[in-house]
Amino acid sequence: MHAGYGLDVLPARTHNFVGFFGGMSLKMLNFLELMSEYDGKRTNGGIRIKLFNHISFLGGYISYKYFSGGAAFNFQL
Repeated sequence: MHAGYGLDVLPARTHNFVGFFGGMSLKMLNFLELMSEYDGKRTNGGIRIKLFNHISFLGGYISYKYFSGGAAFNFQL
């Protein structure tokens, strides 16, 4: 779980995480994680799947309307 309060004290065209924000994740199995957050404007949710300790897939819905996703390959040097 995480929570915080963001301020818009620096000049910028847009500001994210202004006001209260927070989120939580629930690791269901070793390879499956469910996530939900409030970013100060909207509520978002997603899922992360990790395969073979190196490949991760992330999918989520911004405001539970618009899909966002990605993939990553992780390794140690």
